[in-house]
Amino acid sequence: MGLFSANRYSHRMSEKILPLSPSTSKVSSLCSFLACLGVALGAFGAHALKGRVPDTDLPIWETAVHYHLLHALAALFVSAAVQGIPLEKRVALAKLMLLSLTIFSGSLYLLVLTNTRWLGAITPLGGGGFILSWALLAYEFFKNSDRNARQG
Repeated sequence: MGLFSANRYSHRMSEKILPLSPSTSKVSSLCSFLACLGVALGAFGAHALKGRVPDTDLPIWETAVHYHLLHALAALFVSAAVQGIPLEKRVALAKLMLLSLTIFSGSLYLLVLTNTRWLGAITPLGGGGFILSWALLAYEFFKNSDRNARQG
């Protein structure tokens, strides 16, 4: 029996694992891939960019990787693990986070790799998307807590 064999843990967890909907599975898969890519881009920045781009650009790359990883994991959490928020809203919030990640981190990655400084003007659009997605998530949690308070 292998380490990741289904039978290894099935006696303990079979009733606790909930299946993901197809839309959640696709978004969660994309989030996981983007988290993997974030780690690879972090390693690339730490090892391959030194000496190839100005030293002043390395913190820009690090910022891109930081927000990339943070929001890939946040979108994964929102799409797959959050309870009490309807599936359609969770998937939409995760997609907004991923779009914002692409704009924010993508513009910074391209800025560093191409030295195209005007790309920095696009970055705040992604930051605004991050702020909006977190605000909408907070609103959904608040709405859910208010609903629960009225019922209980």
